[in-house]
Amino acid sequence: MLALAIIGLLIAGAFGFFIFGNITFRRGTGHVYLQHSLRHASDYLTHEVRYATELEVLTTGDPFPAGPGEVNEGENYIYYGGEGDSRIYHLNAARLYPITDAIVTDLELSTDGNRFSFKIKASDGGEEYAIETMVLMLNAHPILKGEVEYIPAIRYQSPD
Repeated sequence: MLALAIIGLLIAGAFGFFIFGNITFRRGTGHVYLQHSLRHASDYLTHEVRYATELEVLTTGDPFPAGPGEVNEGENYIYYGGEGDSRIYHLNAARLYPITDAIVTDLELSTDGNRFSFKIKASDGGEEYAIETMVLMLNAHPILKGEVEYIPAIRYQSPD
């Protein structure tokens, strides 16, 4: 009877370590997933904006195309879908491409001279992560509109 009690305690202890390790692994995996997704989006935005020939942060009053058929050749849009669709998209005349999965909670865009800054926030399964980057635009100067309400979207031209 004593041996059975000792074996039961050992199994309970081993099971406790297993559960703890499993929970820790899942939390770590979720955090890595967020980091990977946002770093991919950050790299994508950085590459697209760095070599753009013209860049404009859009305002609430700017016309916005509903799909690839409404985009002029050579124009590109990167935008945040918002609370109803929490992805970041790249839209051009050929396609609409989701850059991230549906985990983004906020996208902030700003320009200062030939510097373009953005901050992406995301959360998934209780984990939160944010990435902030400043990009030096090599070919373009942003189109500024003064004190207006900007939306999380940009329109830019890529070099030929």
